[in-house]
Amino acid sequence: MGSRYCRSNMYTTSLVDYHSGSCSSSCTTTVHRSRCTVCAAFFKLDKGQSKPAPLSSMLPTLCFATVLGAATLFYYHNSTGVPTLTTNMDTQSWSSAFASWHSRALLRPHPSPHAFTPTRDALQLAVLLNAPVEHEGITLALFSQATEDGSGGETVAVDALGRVLIVTERDAAGMLGLAEEVLALPPTGAFRNTWFIKHPYTSQPIDRLFIPSSGSAADLHQVSVQGFSKKTRELKTPVEGIIELPRTLWELAGLVLEAREDAGHPGDERRDEVVLGKVREVVRELF
Repeated sequence: MGSRYCRSNMYTTSLVDYHSGSCSSSCTTTVHRSRCTVCAAFFKLDKGQSKPAPLSSMLPTLCFATVLGAATLFYYHNSTGVPTLTTNMDTQSWSSAFASWHSRALLRPHPSPHAFTPTRDALQLAVLLNAPVEHEGITLALFSQATEDGSGGETVAVDALGRVLIVTERDAAGMLGLAEEVLALPPTGAFRNTWFIKHPYTSQPIDRLFIPSSGSAADLHQVSVQGFSKKTRELKTPVEGIIELPRTLWELAGLVLEAREDAGHPGDERRDEVVLGKVREVVRELF
């Protein structure tokens, strides 16, 4: 129990006896003796001690080495300008009090979709798609019409599949209110008044929103978003010092794109081309 294997002996399995301070190896080479001397010095056997040096005696040295290392790293960081390793987390996420408006509208289908006749005068909002796979896509069109009982007005939506839906009063007011706010945004100076979202790759789809200005459907104000994402608002090119897509436009774009979530592709058999054809006639000059 008073012995330990000599860690410095590479040739034999020797023991350093704590009590005698001697190594039981029969090897007498200079290399072995020098290594045993190091081993014995570690245990302080050369002074006849019977147990290893206590750890507390090594603490000052360890503390000094730790402080010296930390100071060296601090100096190196500040003198060389090496950036601190950080994680840039984009914590913002898209949200809206009117989210899922399309799901609610699906519960309120128009009783006679093919009897519905959209007109330019009744147009409240039009959203068109320009993408590599669909150059003249219809995402959404909102129209006003009188209620069936004639007691007031309501908003009718035609989505990307050509479904004719009655939008709840609250959802319609929310989206049209956002559209009014978007009218106040500064012009981008780009073709089609486009806001470009920053992406690592090109050929992003462009969503084009047409909003009646001055309350007249005859005068439509266009604002477009290329590469819309619910995860980022960062712009590729700032607009009058604005570096992120304005929140009103971000929210509105996210809402109107609900109408395209299950639109499929051009030629999809689920698309009601009769209804979509009527809408296309109303907005034909906008493509």
